[in-house]
Amino acid sequence: LAKQKTQRKNRAVLALCVCVNLGILAVIKYLNFGSNLLSVFLGKFGVALTPLHLSFALPLGISFYTFQSIGYLTDVYRGVCEAQRNPLKLLLFLSFFPCVLQGPINRYNDLAPRLYAGNSFSYDRMTRGAQRMVWGFFEKLVIADRLNTVVSAVFGNSADYNGAQLWIVVILYAFQIYADFQGYMDIACGAAEVLGIPIAENFDSPYLSSSVPEFWRRWHITLGSWFRDYVYYPIMRSGWFSSIRRRTK
Repeated sequence: LAKQKTQRKNRAVLALCVCVNLGILAVIKYLNFGSNLLSVFLGKFGVALTPLHLSFALPLGISFYTFQSIGYLTDVYRGVCEAQRNPLKLLLFLSFFPCVLQGPINRYNDLAPRLYAGNSFSYDRMTRGAQRMVWGFFEKLVIADRLNTVVSAVFGNSADYNGAQLWIVVILYAFQIYADFQGYMDIACGAAEVLGIPIAENFDSPYLSSSVPEFWRRWHITLGSWFRDYVYYPIMRSGWFSSIRRRTK
């Protein structure tokens, strides 16, 4: 009985922490957008609603360290890892700078030991990391940003171009977003390698995929695995979902 009470208490604490994290993310990033959308929707039915226009200082990379913190809390609850008692070490894990903007979303057991262990200087490691960073900057600044100039100009005045030209720009846009994300990942992984703290690979030539599911698995690897382990699997294993399946058989 005491064990069940403890489990219920831990589950309630986890639910509260997850709700707080997601609530902060939703308010800061999506409150104004949701308010505008609701105002337009209600306006179709003659209901006047003044949308909110709150101004927030958006924290850099809030989506990624929100997901990372939820993953950490869930792993502690499941017993996958021990809770970190040092708040500075926990903050270091959540805000490791190469991963802040676009990931990867790291697991505590994978990244924390590398963060907290001492690293000796390695010229070869620094050279490999620096070369990867330079290549990433080339992909981002020379390829992606230059393509963005053309794509934005055409998409902003699409009526001035014919169908063939628009199709060409659509193809260029595909290369732009590929080079943009691949470039950032090379910069992030290269910077981490310079520091001797390897991070998860997050991009694996998705345009060479043979199917749509494979494409999504290879585009943002850690985000897909995060949703699989912390959203999809828990829902599939939940009691209410099992009851729904039994009722629909």
